[in-house]
Amino acid sequence: MYQIEYYREPSGREPVNEWLARLDMKAKVVIMGKIARLEKYGLLLQTNMMKRIENGD
Repeated sequence: MYQIEYYREPSGREPVNEWLARLDMKAKVVIMGKIARLEKYGLLLQTNMMKRIENGD
């Protein structure tokens, strides 16, 4: 099992958690499911579920 750590700015702000909080419930369920799989399998997970996030999308 792996531990996911979210980026924290020196000020204490956590942009990833702020972004997650703004998602609608359907999107949040999908993203949290993917995060759970990353916790379980790490980057050894062979999938195309990871892609670069651009422009806050």
